[in-house]
This record gives sequence, structure tokens and C-alpha cells, in this order.
Amino acid sequence: MNYDKTAAALEEEISALRTELIKKETALLNLKNKSDIFSSDKTSVSNDEISKYRFILENTSEEFFLLSSNGRILLVNNSASESIGYSQIEIQGEHISVLNPDMNSDNFCKLFAELKDKKTISREIIHIAKNGSKHIKEMRYVYMNISGSDFVCAFSHDITNKIKTLNSLKESEERYRALMANLPEIVIIHHNDMIIYANDTLEKITGYSAQEVYGKSLFNIIDTASCDEFNILLHDSLEDKASTDLYNIVFIPKTGNHIKTESRSIKIHLHNQTLNLTVFADVTKRKAMEELLSKEHGILNRVIMKNPVAMAIFEKDGRHIKSNTAFTKIFGSDFDKNYTLFSDPIFSEYTCELEKLKRGETFEINNFRYRNINSECFLHITVFSIKNADNVIDCIVAIIEDITAEKADNDMRKKLEEHLRNYFDFPLIGLGIISENYLITDANQKFSEYLKTDRSKLIGKKYSDIFPDKTKNEMQKLLSDLFSEKTPFILTETKAVRGDGEEIDINISARIVKNGKGYLPYAIVVLQDITEIKQTNEKIADEREKLFVTLKSITEAIITIDSGFKIILMNQNAENLTKVPHETALGKEVENVLTLIDEDGKNITHEIVRNLPDGTTNRYLASTKDGTSIPAEISISSVFDKSGKLSAKVLTIKDISEKKQHEENMLKSLKLESLGILAGGIAHDFNNILTTILGNISLAKIWIGDSETRILKAVLDAEKASIKAKDLTHQLLTLSKGGLPVKTTASAYELIIDSVDLAFHSSAIICEFDIQDDLWNIEIDESQISQVLHNLLLNARQAMEDTGKVIIKCSNYSNDDSSNPCLEKGNYVRFIIQDSGSGIPKDILPNIFDPYFTTKPTGHGLGLAISYSIVKNHCGHIDVESEIGSGTVFTLYLPAIDKEIKEKSSNEPVINNQRLHILVLEDEENILTLLARIFEHYGYEYVFTSDGKNTIKEYEKSICEGKPFDVVLLDLTIPGGMGGKETFLNLKKINPLVKGVVSSGYSNDDAMSNFLEYGFSARIIKPYNIEDLIRTITEVVSCEKQQI
Repeated sequence: MNYDKTAAALEEEISALRTELIKKETALLNLKNKSDIFSSDKTSVSNDEISKYRFILENTSEEFFLLSSNGRILLVNNSASESIGYSQIEIQGEHISVLNPDMNSDNFCKLFAELKDKKTISREIIHIAKNGSKHIKEMRYVYMNISGSDFVCAFSHDITNKIKTLNSLKESEERYRALMANLPEIVIIHHNDMIIYANDTLEKITGYSAQEVYGKSLFNIIDTASCDEFNILLHDSLEDKASTDLYNIVFIPKTGNHIKTESRSIKIHLHNQTLNLTVFADVTKRKAMEELLSKEHGILNRVIMKNPVAMAIFEKDGRHIKSNTAFTKIFGSDFDKNYTLFSDPIFSEYTCELEKLKRGETFEINNFRYRNINSECFLHITVFSIKNADNVIDCIVAIIEDITAEKADNDMRKKLEEHLRNYFDFPLIGLGIISENYLITDANQKFSEYLKTDRSKLIGKKYSDIFPDKTKNEMQKLLSDLFSEKTPFILTETKAVRGDGEEIDINISARIVKNGKGYLPYAIVVLQDITEIKQTNEKIADEREKLFVTLKSITEAIITIDSGFKIILMNQNAENLTKVPHETALGKEVENVLTLIDEDGKNITHEIVRNLPDGTTNRYLASTKDGTSIPAEISISSVFDKSGKLSAKVLTIKDISEKKQHEENMLKSLKLESLGILAGGIAHDFNNILTTILGNISLAKIWIGDSETRILKAVLDAEKASIKAKDLTHQLLTLSKGGLPVKTTASAYELIIDSVDLAFHSSAIICEFDIQDDLWNIEIDESQISQVLHNLLLNARQAMEDTGKVIIKCSNYSNDDSSNPCLEKGNYVRFIIQDSGSGIPKDILPNIFDPYFTTKPTGHGLGLAISYSIVKNHCGHIDVESEIGSGTVFTLYLPAIDKEIKEKSSNEPVINNQRLHILVLEDEENILTLLARIFEHYGYEYVFTSDGKNTIKEYEKSICEGKPFDVVLLDLTIPGGMGGKETFLNLKKINPLVKGVVSSGYSNDDAMSNFLEYGFSARIIKPYNIEDLIRTITEVVSCEKQQI
């Protein structure tokens, strides 16, 4: 066997064998199928050859399909059979569309025509396996003609995982690019200094777009002074140090001041190339804040140190922290580690006063006689505690004034020299003496400690050697200017290099020593390590930022005024409320920015900001300079200084517009509820009476027939009047809890169209519609909501006096974000009815939904009150806006439902001609009399009961006698006895298949609205006529549960 063949040669040989095998297999199939053209002895294909080629084809990993010219599958190999899930016998003879539905006969003909021309075609297709799974495949079709017959050879391999991998890589790359583009820091990928990539933040901060800098040097956009630093970054990145160290790089933007950044860099490998990914964080503002805080701290420190009044600061336990020069002049600065203010023998006689300090109180000692080794003096001492924001003592401060009469000049000079000597030898700051040739000639202990260098090694050292290389020249020049009198002193913040190489932040000041005869040839240098101070300042700045963010996030408007009632701070919500920017409001009296008005319309801002007690909250109308007014809750908190003096006041202003609207809605609901209790009771009793009237009228109509025309007309008039009375009781029930809606799914579109047609029939008013095409269905009591829309449309018609234009809008509305506080979260259909009438005055607008309120000369004033109650019972909302002369807009929200509308069943009663056996629970004698007449007329047998217990007994009796009742008619409410709902539950225990009809003229019980859930077969609402009653009974007996 030859092992020297290359992979390419082997692949070429296998391909040739595969092609040859196809030809042989095809020839063999052709011979079998066309024996009339070629006889079996004419082929030169031996069985051994076919077996050899078949073995190669069956064992190759590539899928193979042999297709006829019309798309029929003639042969598949093992790989193809495993992939598609069909055996070779199952798939043989099937059309290729079984695997690829898109490749129907027409499409295959087009493919075959193209293949004959091109000979080979490659495409991506989707194969559907036997189990229904889909596979993306790369398919190569080859045209072959063997012995005059056309065939298609198809080779394929599954690329589903490859496609998924490519898509996953693409999504990952897009997420990575989005992350890079949206980082707040500048991100630059570069090769040495050449820019390969820059994110969008570069343009936001510097003004340079990624296109502008692509392929260019970073040195083009950074400050010259930062070039060395950037070269260090490049050098460090070779040693993988640039990812941990910070580098200060200054960018030169297109416009504006230079931008300071801190950067880190890492090495990345991309396209076989090592690149740098460097992140630049903008620290311009932070650096400016650090400089400002450092400057403020330096000034404060110098003020304290140079204050002629002696001052000292101690820990809360009395340990010494710091004292100024004046203090040192009196007491010296030798405080050992065991010293405490409370154990100082000087104050041994003032134990009680010292105890006050621990409680945060202040004490004073006047004419304190103090003796030290060299002198005696009299002092005025004030000692007090300083508390933090948590009212905890932070430190103790002592202020001492020397009130001793001046001593002789010689004694004073001697004392001064002694203190100066002590000041130099034992200070809290580093002191050094620099000669004219810039050498350190002396240094105190603190100076040596700061630099971690022995005093002996400092003396004779060049002054510039204590600074880093990058600032040596600058510091040398400053000292040169000092000696040449170009500047009177040096005061700056910089860095110093300690003996161990560590850099520290320092404040350094220097001044030429001057005596009466002129300047001496040396300078005194004061050095102070401010590393911890800078860290503290950063914390303070961070706390300030947190405070600012907190104020900004508070939902209420916050205005802070000083003791002179001038604005010193406003948050964003206060700016929004007053319509005055923070910068404009600063320094102005609060009355010039905000006006508070009481219920009498009086401006009481002056009085409120001065006299409103802390902790109280009052309601006023807040008015701004642009005329905007909102109802608001105002509270004030006072801020006092350490002496108890008022230093500021904080005004909190809360917009309560929504809260007040909610309170008004609640008041309307309470009014309707109280009226509804009365209306419901009246309507219930009246419905019982109407049931008797309507029922007897129905009987009269039957008995009269057509013979007595005059009497029949009178009866029909009485029936019409009774139906009107029925409608009135329906309205009264709607006001009460008894008017619960019987909800069904309805078309909002059909509802508004029908209502408009009814309201504006034969009217000259122009109706303009704006209705959304895909309007949602709504779940409503169609009768009640039709009444609401009719009331609103009728009001619009009357307001326009049958002329003008009304605009009707309907649209879908989602309240998922609770943007409308009057609605629960969910989907609604919004109806807007806008008329062009005279409008409603503002003073009566809040009353229009009140019962019996009306401005019309005729009418009972219940229309809008009933509408409000109906909408509330539907978990919706109704609102109104109006202006005199501009018309009125009513907005109605009704809950949407994702249900299809059911087809309405026929109202034709199901007539049951058999004699029915009916049990009735009813306490009204008039109704029982009516029912007796009706049942006798129809030939029904009946038993009447007036309480639930007797009903149960009668039903049990009928079961025992073998003559059970066909249906039970139960009144829901039986005063003083068992009602229909409880009675029916007991009947179902006796016979689970009992058929019950619940009846009431007051549907506040859920059993009337959802009777099927309580097991009733039907429900009939009082008042009802004979037709309603008989239809209900016959349908129940016929097992049809029809809702009446």
C-alpha cells in the first residue's frame, strides 16, 4: 500500500471513484428501467465493479441523493438515510419535495433546466426529516446524462450548527461593539501610537470622531506634555504593567479647555497582531475639584495657623491633634502620647467645666492665671465641642486669648525667640532652610519624617532633588524667582519623592527671611504632607455629590433659603415647579420666585416662610411667575447653627393635584353610594309592584283578545307607562349597589355607531368620526353603557342646540405604566366626545356628576350621576374638560377584553306543551296572586311558599310522592327568613339535578349577576311580563340555560 499519497491526492481519488460509482449505479438503474432500449448483456458494468463503487458511496460521510429528471428519488446513501430519517426503501421513488417542500414539481423543473445549462449548482436549503426536525444543508447539484437518460446527483452536508455558531459569533460581536460604544470612558485600540479603533465617547468628550482619527497618531490629539507619559504607557504595556498603573494623559479637544484623563492599557491579540486597548477616564472635573478643595484647605489651614488668637484642637477624649502658632506661643507644642486635656493639671480646679465638654457644652474661664517656667500670664480660655451630622462629638476646640499686659521689650523678644526655636524644632509641619545656591542647609524633624530621609543626609542636598524628575525644573525656577524677587513667596501643591522612592502629595510654601536691614541670603521652606488630606477631600467631594444626587432624586420640590429668606439652593423639581433656573433664583427672595395663595385668594408667602411652624403641613395654591397654579402641600424645616441661631429654612413643596383629584372622586362616590342606598330600596319595592301591574296587563291582553279595541288600547297604554316606570327603576338601581352590570363581550365600534345614530337622528349636527381600525372589544353591560353614551351624546346635542359639530374619537389605550392614576393597570377602550357648544363654567364643573344637579330648565339631574355610577361599576373612568365658548370634552375609559363576541341566541321562547309542576318561593301576595292566574291560564300545577323552610319541605314531599317539581321559582330576598340562594343550596343537596330560576327586583347579590355559578338554570329580573316568565320556564324545562 502506498502511504506517500497526499491528502489532496486521496480526496481527488475518492471524488473520482464517487463520480464513477454514480455513473455505474445510474447505468444499472437505467438498464433495469429501460430494458426495451438496452439489453442486460450490453452493459460493461460487472457486479464486482458495482459492489466496489457501492461500498465507497455507502461509506462516505457526505450525503448523496440520485434524482430522476422529474425530481423522483432513485437512490440515497447511508449518510443521507441517517440524516433524513427515512430508510432507502421508504424514500425510494418519493419526490424530493418530501424533504424540501419548496422544491415542488415546478421549482424542480426550473432547477433542472438551469442545471442542464450550468452542469452544477450549489445552494443552501432546508431539509425536513421524518421526525419533523429541520436541518440547514449546503446542497451541490450535478447534471449527468448516462446512456441518453438525464439524472441529477445531489451531494449535501449539514451546516445547521455552523450557521448557529456564526449567528452566535455575530451576536456576541454586536454586543461587544455596543458595550464598547456606550462606555462612559474613551476606549482606543492602537498599534504603538497609531489609532486602529475609537469608541463614540471620544467624539462626545473631545469632538474628534472615530473616522477623523482612524489611522492617525495619538500624539496628534494629546498635549505635548503628555507625550512622555504616553511613551511610558507604551513601554510599560510591553511588560504588562500598564493594566495596573495609572497614567495621566491630557487630550487637546477641538474646542474648549484641555481634558485630563487617567488611563490604563492592556495588550490584546487581533488578527495575528498584538495591539493595545487603552481606556481613558475623564477626570477633568475631579482634578479641578481636588485643586479647589486643596486650595480651600490650605487657605483654612493658613488662616488657623496665622490667626493671632491661640487655637488648639483635641480628640473627644482630650488627646492633642493640632495647635496653631499663637497656641504654641503660650503653651508650647510638647504633647506626649499620654497627654489629655482632661488630665492636664492646669485644669485640675475645673473638673465640672471639663465634664460639660463631654456633654457637648461650652465653658469659659476668664483671667486664668497661667505660669510656666519662664513667665506668668493671664488668659481668657474658651473651650467647646464640635459635633458631626449625627450629633456625635468629633473634636474639642480651645481658643485662648493672652490678656497679659505687654512685658518689657527684652522679655518679649526673649520669649518670642524661645517660641520660634521651639516652633522650628518641634512643629507639626516640615521646615527647611534653603541657601542662595539652592542647597538645603537645615531641616527639622518633621521635614525629615515627611521625606523619610535622615536630617544629616538632607543637609547639603540640592533642593530640586526632593522632587520627581518631571517637576524638578519647575520647582527650581520657582525658587529662582523667589531669590530674584520676581515673586514674594512660593505657595503650591506638588509631589515629593521620599528616600524609598515613594511619591507623596505635599503643600509647599517658601519665603525669603527678612530683617530690618533687608533680606538674608536664605529662604524658609514649609512642607506639609497632604496625602491624607487629599483623600479626605475626595471623600468630602463624594459626599457633596451624593447629597446633590439625593436632592435631585427627591420627587418633591425643595427650596432652601438663608436667614434673610433668600434662596441658596433649589433642586430640579423646584426649578420645574417655579419655571425659574437654579442660577437665576440664587440670591433672590423666595417671594420673587414662588407665590403661595390661601383659600381666600390672598398672597401669604411672606407670612408662611417666616411663621409656619416646623413639622406642620398645610395646603395652599402654589403660583409661579408664568401664571401656572397647582394645589400643593407646604412644610418647612428650620436649620440652626451651633449657637442655636436660625441659619436656613428648607421648604418642601409637594404637588397634590392627583391626590386632590382622587379625593374629589372619592367624595362623588360617597355621594352616589348614600343616594344609592335609598334608591335601591325604593326600586326594589317598586319593581315588586310593577311585576304585579305588568303581569296583570299581560293577562288582560290575553283575555281581551282583539274583540275589545278600545279596552285593548287602554291596556297597551298602561303597559307602555309601566315599561317607562320600569326604565326609571332601572336607573335608580344603577345609582345603587343593586345596579351591578351583567357583563358580556361587546363591540366598541358597533356600540358607539348605534349610540350616535340614536342620539343624532333627524339632527342638523355634523358628526366627525376618528375611530381606530383594530378597536378592542369591551366587557360591559350593553344596556347600561348604551345609556351612558346616550346621556353624553344627548348632552352634546342639547349644548349645541341642534347645530354645530361633534367629534367622536375611539382608540385603544394601555395603562400598563399607571400613567393615568384614576385607572387600574390594563387595557381600555377610550371614547372621546367633543362638542362645540357654549361650555361649562369652571365653578360648576366639579358638580356635574352630583345627583340632582342640573343647569337645564327641565330634567331631574340624574343622567350624569347615573352615568358616573355605571362607569364606576364597570371599573372604568369618566372625565370632563370644558371652557366657556370652546365647548366640552367627555373622556370615557372602559376595560377591554381579549374575547370574541358570541352570536346572540334567538329570543323566541321554547314552548313546552306538557303540564308543568312548579314550586314557587315568594313573599309578595300580589305577585303570588298574579302567578296563580298565569299558571292556571297555561294549565300548570303549582305550590306557593313564603319562606325557605316550607319550600324545602314541599320539595322533599314531592320527591317522596314520586311527583317531583319540574322547576322551582325562588325570590332571592325573603325578609326575616331563608332567601332563594340558601334555599336552593339545600334543594341541590336533596336533588343535584334540580332546576331553579332565581328572581329579584334588586340585583345587588352576586347570585343575580352570576346565577350559573350558583347552580341556577336561569334568572328573571323583576318587573317581568308573562312572555318573559313563560319563555324562561319553558327553556329551563327544555334544559336550555337562557339569560333573560
